[in-house]
Amino acid sequence: RSLQWDRALACFEEMQDHELQPGVITFNAAISACHWSHGADLLATMCAHKVRPDIITYNAIIGACDKGREWRQAMAHYEDMSMLSLRPDAITVNVLLRALQGCGRWIEASELL
Repeated sequence: RSLQWDRALACFEEMQDHELQPGVITFNAAISACHWSHGADLLATMCAHKVRPDIITYNAIIGACDKGREWRQAMAHYEDMSMLSLRPDAITVNVLLRALQGCGRWIEASELL
């Protein structure tokens, strides 16, 4: 599994070496393959490149936080969505609930419902 995100980041960097500008789909794929901390870095890079994150971006980063048991980061990304006028969908809520439940954060999870 760790090789997947290494490979994803290597491909991403290779694109930039060839002066290819990654778009939202490329960023989303890379974030989906990464550990939560690398995904957060990619999200910041995405914004620096003026590529607007979409609902899939946030579903991917919240999912990465779930895998890393980083419920606080997952909640922060969920809250960031409103600043971009992105409405959470069923996938967003489901992934966030899974992240909260996996860390025993039942009160926070119940507040989402």
